[in-house]
Amino acid sequence: MNNLPRLTTQFCLVLLMATLVGCPQSEKKTMFTDTDKSEFKVGQVWNYKTRTNEDGSTLVILKVETAPGWKTIVHVGITGLKIKTPKRTQDTVPHMPFDETAVTNSVTTKIADNGKLTNFQEGYGLWRKAASSGKGGVFTITVAEAVAAIEDGLNKAQPR
Repeated sequence: MNNLPRLTTQFCLVLLMATLVGCPQSEKKTMFTDTDKSEFKVGQVWNYKTRTNEDGSTLVILKVETAPGWKTIVHVGITGLKIKTPKRTQDTVPHMPFDETAVTNSVTTKIADNGKLTNFQEGYGLWRKAASSGKGGVFTITVAEAVAAIEDGLNKAQPR
């Protein structure tokens, strides 16, 4: 199975987070720790204010953590998308890190507490490495705006 599209997507996500819409942190190593001091819990599935024609899209909470100098970080996976690229349509973004306030401003109703997590470990690992060294950040815009930025970035990164 060809992993190139998945790896390209993961790479584009890390670049977008680091350069387009994030809050980069200092150059020193950052220690991230899980937290339960959030309304968001691992496994929760939420409806959110989606883009047009993605009404069935949901997000699942993958991880909630904090670090010195950071606000609470909520990692989500998103399914039911219609991200158009020159070669295909992508229905899932397995990992996206958000500032907790951005998620709060995006979600509408919780629909489950024990949803299936997306396969986020690889994307999370790339993000954590970048964020720990001060070269990554989190989305501070709404989930729908972040999905639109991902789509735009994928279309600019892939040859037509």
